[in-house]
Parts: sequence; C-alpha cells; structure tokens
Amino acid sequence: AKKLKKDLLINGPAVVCARVQKEQGLQIGDFEPMLDFLDVLGASRAAIFEQMMTKVREKLIREIKTADEEQAKKIFKSALPYVSCYELKPVVHEALKRMGGTVPAEVIAKFTEKYRDLEHHLPPQARRQIWEENDECGVRRLNLLITRYVQQHATSHDGKKSKKGPSSAADPLIEISETIGGSFKLYKKALELMRSGYAHTFDPVFCRLRLDLMISLTYQAQGDKVYKKDPCSQLATIVEASFKNNQISATSVKSIAKLIASVPANHPALGDVAMCLSHPDLKLLLEKEVVKLLGSLVEKKAIPRTFQRIKDLDKVLVVLYKAKHTMQNQDFAKPKVEETALQVFYTAVASMIASKLLGESPEIVQKHSKQLKNALKQSIIAREMTLPFIARAARQGDVNGIRLLLTALGRHEVSTIHFANHFVDTLSRWRKRAPEKLDLVKKEVLKWASRCGFDGFDEKVAQLFR
Repeated sequence: AKKLKKDLLINGPAVVCARVQKEQGLQIGDFEPMLDFLDVLGASRAAIFEQMMTKVREKLIREIKTADEEQAKKIFKSALPYVSCYELKPVVHEALKRMGGTVPAEVIAKFTEKYRDLEHHLPPQARRQIWEENDECGVRRLNLLITRYVQQHATSHDGKKSKKGPSSAADPLIEISETIGGSFKLYKKALELMRSGYAHTFDPVFCRLRLDLMISLTYQAQGDKVYKKDPCSQLATIVEASFKNNQISATSVKSIAKLIASVPANHPALGDVAMCLSHPDLKLLLEKEVVKLLGSLVEKKAIPRTFQRIKDLDKVLVVLYKAKHTMQNQDFAKPKVEETALQVFYTAVASMIASKLLGESPEIVQKHSKQLKNALKQSIIAREMTLPFIARAARQGDVNGIRLLLTALGRHEVSTIHFANHFVDTLSRWRKRAPEKLDLVKKEVLKWASRCGFDGFDEKVAQLFR
C-alpha cells in the first residue's frame, strides 16, 4: 500500500489507475473497486477527477486546433452534454469557435429538453442564436426574466416597493436587455409576453417594463438596431428627458399628442403607445401636470376648455386611461377627445378650487358637486383624474375640496377593493404640504370609506396619513 501511495504521488492518479486496472483486470465500468481502494490509501477523488479532466481537456483542445470543421463539430456534439463542467467548458467553446461560432441546427432543437438550460454555458452570441431559433427556449428565458422583474417591482398597497429576494440579485431589466442584444426577433417575443401579461392582469409593472426596456436598449451594444424599429422609440426619447427633469413640459405633451395622431387607424402600435403612457412614473407626471395647470388657470382666471395645453393633455390621457380596454379587447381604434372632460369636469374642478379662494356659498358648492357627478358618469378622464385632485387637496389640507370630490365619486364608482388600493397608492405618491391638517383629512377620508362600506380600509388610511 505504501508503495502504491508513493507511486500515486510521483506518477499521478491517471497513470497509476490505468496500470492497476490493466494488471488487476478491471475493465471500464468496473471502477468502483478501484475508487474504494484509493479511498483506503487516502487519495482524493476530487484530485483524481480534476487531473483526469485536465488531461482530457488538453488532449481535445490540441485535436481541435488541427481539426477541420466537420471534426470540430463531432467534438462539439460529444462534449456539449458536459459543458456545465468547468474543466470541459473550454473544449466546447474552442470547438464552437473552430466551427465559425454557429451552433448546428440539429443541435439547437435539442435545447428544448435534452440540453435544457445548457445554453447558459455557451458564449453570448451562441446563446442568442439558440433563443432566436428555438422558440420554446427563447420564450422560456424571457418569461423567466420578465417574471423576476415583475416580482422585483411588485408594489404594496401603500405605494412602496416590496422587497423580494436578495438585493444583490442581478437587475432583471439589464438581463432582459442583454438577452435581446441586437435581435429584433427576441425583442418581439418579449413584447408579446409583456402585452399578454398586461392584458390578463392589468398590472402596470408590465407597462413600466415596456418603456424601461426600450430606453435601456440605447445603452446596450447593438441595441440601436432594435430601438430604431420600435414604433414607440420617439416616445422613449421624449419621456427619458421628462424622467430626468421630473416634470413633463408643454412641448413634450404636444409631441406625444402628435405621435398618437400619427399612428395609423386601427393599428396595434396604439396598444404599445398606451402601455408606454401607462408607465406609473409617466402617468404621475401627466396627472401632476394637469393638476398644476388647472391650479394656474384658476389664478389667471382662464377658462380650461379654451386652453390648448389642457386639450393636448386630454388627447394623451384618454389613450392612457383606455389602455386596459385597448389591450384586453385588442381594440386599436383611436379614442376620441373627451369633450365632457374639457367642458364640464375641468371647469367644475377649477370652480371648486376657486370656491375655496372666494369663500362661495354652500349652494354654489353644491352646484359644483352636481357637475362633477354628471361628468364622472360620462368621462373616463373625469373618473381617473378625480383621485389626483383628491391627492392635491389632501396635500394642501383642503378638507372642503376632499369632501366635495369624495361625495362626487358616489358609492357605485368605488365599491371595490381594487379602487381602495388604487386610492391609497395614488395619495401615497403626493408629498404632504399641510401636516397640521392631516388629522382632519384622515377623518374625512375614513368617514367616506365607512359610507362606501370598505372593509379594512382604516388600517390603509392610517398608514397613508402616518
């Protein structure tokens, strides 16, 4: 035994094992007795394995350097099942390089099941080729990353991002962008998954990803090839500047309105535009612009329906707020500008804001409330924009304004848990400027919630006004 152990140290396991097998009549496949024997001698199995794999790798790489393309392909096919083994990965890479970097078509089909997920051990270009040509692999990869993105950006009902998984995890957006690279085919697959996800769940996180992915492509090698083909690329340019400035200018709103007008009638591109506009951060900027603009109009004593900026915003908002309908029903007809929002809702809200300044009588305030109720029945913009105006009133401690708007909503409009969550999420995104009036605002909201029959709403409101 001592002699054999010394022999192992001098000549190495590969040489000694081969000699002992030959001397003792141990055939290939009958290696278990030999391994047990080496264990008794104290030899490391890992060391034996590593030395054997190193010898195999060195021999195969030497063969590949002198092999023709057909011989390299044969080695590639033989070594591919072991590509996850770091000792043999260089063999697969070298063989692929000798073949011109293209994975054979007959091998690509096997990545569906037999070689499932082994493409991750191949060079980037080879991986992308497999994801492009094998639809199941491509969809599987993109679906995994999109699901991870959705989970990472899931929001709790107080508007704050929930933390799922380790913070050190790779950014799914970057991974999706790197997976797509310059492949428009993979990009289209990703868009299909995002559209389908939004149409089935109405989760705005898919809209966030739709726009963020498009913007991220401009920072990826060869990403411009894909970006330029996207019908919403012009929108991404406008929005990226708005995100940096944390506000959306009148010029940007006008450009978005023109982009919507340029989309051909009944064209699916309208659905993509609607999804991009539904990006939560962009939606917030647009809604804040309406609120800010209407407040400035009151101060200037201007009539909202005659103001062009309000009209441009209306053209954008009607597409944004009908995104769910557009994607669920695949209805790509351009929605018409809502005259009700322009003529009634904005005017009524402006009058409501002015009534606080002017100290109007209860009868006039009641008239404003009636106008708001009528507008809410007819206009989707009126229904959706009511919450941002409530948020504005809450931020400024305008208890009368909150009371008027909540009363106008009516019980039938808000008797769902979805609305309750939407309510809390919207108000949580607006900074509070009148903390001394928070208790009064909170009391008014709770009173309204009680009338509407919201269960468990007290805790949500308590968190909101904490």
